[in-house]
Amino acid sequence: MVELNEEHINVLKELSDLIGNHHSDVVINGDIIIEDSGSNTTTTKKNTQKLRNTPGANSWKNKVKQRDKVCQCCGTDKHLEVHHVMPLSVYPSLGTDIHNGMVLCQTCHRDYHQQWKDSEGAATLTKFLRENGRFL
Repeated sequence: MVELNEEHINVLKELSDLIGNHHSDVVINGDIIIEDSGSNTTTTKKNTQKLRNTPGANSWKNKVKQRDKVCQCCGTDKHLEVHHVMPLSVYPSLGTDIHNGMVLCQTCHRDYHQQWKDSEGAATLTKFLRENGRFL
């Protein structure tokens, strides 16, 4: 079982600082983790897809994969994908911020999106990871 490490806590704290007052705090094991409270800014599905296909997006994915190396939910190193912690459709300015990415395997990534499709963000991702063994 993979355990939450200090680097990931620091990444989520830095992301919290970047987002500023657009969130409410969630505390896990004494560390402040962000919960998105929904932003008034949304990006259309078409524009979000364009953001995913920029040259910077591939570089971002590679950097996040190099940092995490394995699925941050189940620990596998097979079929890895990079997930935006804060949704790209709501926070497009964080689209290629390395602190807004986390590696999940294809299965965990799909399961997260299926379970939380209407309320994606740091809080639901944290809950999903906790329920699936990532957080103790």
